[in-house]
Amino acid sequence: MVTLAVRRPGEALASERIVAECGPAILSGLHYLVARHLETGEDPPEYARPIWKDYLAWLEEAPPAQRHQRLHGSHYSFLDPDEARFITPGLVEAVCLAGTPEEIVERVGALEKQGLRQIMLYPPLNQQYRIIEDFADSVMCRL
Repeated sequence: MVTLAVRRPGEALASERIVAECGPAILSGLHYLVARHLETGEDPPEYARPIWKDYLAWLEEAPPAQRHQRLHGSHYSFLDPDEARFITPGLVEAVCLAGTPEEIVERVGALEKQGLRQIMLYPPLNQQYRIIEDFADSVMCRL
């Protein structure tokens, strides 16, 4: 299951549109990593390390009794403006199937060589049809 970000010509992975569309999914994954870290002390994967300390510091700004709500408040439902700043192009690339149609086709090909046999898109509900159509029209037709 993957969140999709098909870049438009000249669009950056840090664009407002991509951050808005992919942010809730990216942050839900980050919420999981932080919860796991708090429970086990496990370090984050490489892709999360550039924002890790700043994210933990942001979380610790909340009173201890409210940290759990702060961590999971937006969980996969909306993009909290305070959290949006933590979404980087590196996180988008690591967590999403992201790029131009050509880049996505290349990435899917590489994943197929590693054993991928199916892709389940998990778009935000308020834009699911457009995102699925974009994928079909710009990526699937090239595979």
